[in-house]
Amino acid sequence: YGMEWFSLMSKLQRAKSEVDMDVALVEFHQNYSRTVSEKTTAAMLSMAFETFPELLGDMDEAAIIGKVHNEVDALIELAIKDQPIDIEMVAPTANNFSKAAFQSFYAVSPDNALLQKATELSSEYMRALIEVFPEHNFYPDANSTLRVAYGKLEGVSPRDAVSYGTTTYLDGAMAKYKPGDYEFDMPAKLIESYDNKDYGQYSENGKLPVCNIASNHTTGGNSGSPVLNARGELIGLNFDRIWEGTMSDVNFDPNICRNIMVDSRYVLFIIDKFAGQQWLIDEMDLVSL
Repeated sequence: YGMEWFSLMSKLQRAKSEVDMDVALVEFHQNYSRTVSEKTTAAMLSMAFETFPELLGDMDEAAIIGKVHNEVDALIELAIKDQPIDIEMVAPTANNFSKAAFQSFYAVSPDNALLQKATELSSEYMRALIEVFPEHNFYPDANSTLRVAYGKLEGVSPRDAVSYGTTTYLDGAMAKYKPGDYEFDMPAKLIESYDNKDYGQYSENGKLPVCNIASNHTTGGNSGSPVLNARGELIGLNFDRIWEGTMSDVNFDPNICRNIMVDSRYVLFIIDKFAGQQWLIDEMDLVSL
């Protein structure tokens, strides 16, 4: 829950009203398990103190872990109360937690000089591995080399009675439309286009494609990667994986792992019909699928 906590603290610090804080806390609480958090926090801090005993100094490990639990529990209690949240009460707690996390024994700042040295030596280390183990196929470093994956558009049935098709449409997004919700609200102009089925040349059988799934092996950092068909034509942009395939970094199973990409027709629709930037379309060479 580390990243979730830091995200929550950031939202609380930026909140401009009690309503903003209320929303941030309630949304966090929906995915929060106090039992899991207590166990993982204690285990991770104990591991950190065992590896870096100097972090403890004269302090007691149990006392430190207890202090962390007390800080976060105070915020969680606010998330489940029915009454409005007092911004004057929450802000100091959020600030204190953030300062502790980033400025004290809760966070370990790596030495930049060592990191720089390790980076410089990584290429030499890889060359040595290739020389010593010539029969082994080493994966390229996707941070500094081109990473290419292949697959095909195909749905998947990850479990009993659950089936995902290859394509989602604007109809599905509209079915989730929830006015005022930060995730499921819709711009009025997009709603109007949907009501009038005004999709221009980008529709498929009267519906507007939004996303596709395919059996490509993707990983962290692949968001925004171009997706090409067999003719080298841009058909989408990768941005996610289905929930059932998040283990693919460890074990890629093409039977259930699917990457998610926004359909290029939806991108073109947004540029052209929604944003009215026809001049950008004029600079592109479009082909019919």
